Amino acid sequence: MKFKLITAIDRINYFSDNFIAYYKRFFLPEEFYFLVHKKNAHEIISYLSKHGFTNKEIEVYDISKFGWGENINKQNSIKKKFVDEGCTVLYVDQDERIFHPDLRNYIINTPGDWIVPTGISLMHHDSEHPLDETKNILSQRSYGKLDIYWFSKTCILRKDFEWLPGRHTKPSRTPINPNIYLVDVGKLCKDFMLKNNEISRKIYSSLVWRYSTNSKKDLLKAFEEHKGNLTLLPEIIKQSNLF
Repeated sequence: MKFKLITAIDRINYFSDNFIAYYKRFFLPEEFYFLVHKKNAHEIISYLSKHGFTNKEIEVYDISKFGWGENINKQNSIKKKFVDEGCTVLYVDQDERIFHPDLRNYIINTPGDWIVPTGISLMHHDSEHPLDETKNILSQRSYGKLDIYWFSKTCILRKDFEWLPGRHTKPSRTPINPNIYLVDVGKLCKDFMLKNNEISRKIYSSLVWRYSTNSKKDLLKAFEEHKGNLTLLPEIIKQSNLF
């Protein structure tokens, strides 16, 4: 089975080394494909080359707006290209990890055109300190939100499926798989979210407000509205050394 793991990358940050290290457990460098934002292309390409990637695994793209799904046409087209070439495609953001302890073989041995993992949004619990970027994430975070609406999405494909903006969609009759997870860590720390917003304002000319605001009060309000009921992370994830 041929694989292609696709991600868009517009900056080097706390997630970057971990993203590469985690997915290299299961996939070869030539099975990665990076959509690199033009704004930071020189820095990112240099970084990727140091991690063993070549120009064959890199494509530079340019969008000036972010948060309304402007990149969806590029995401759909590059995904379709590799599916048409006979690849099983995984598409994940830099702050997402598709988790199964034997990920590659699990995908190979699971039938069907699409796999929809169980979505978990790892969140900053009120009892936890702000993120220490010198330490791994799961030593600092123990709570998450089971999110079968936004993060249980079609991110593993053997057959084409047309995503809507955000890719938070799935085929109507494809069940959510309880044995594999999509863990999103974009809201693991409120202070880190504000730090990322500062960088985003330098990359994009227009952003949805939650990706651009420098107001901690406004961000906290949106965070609380999204948070809902947090539960302890499943033990298999907590003990996984996933982040």
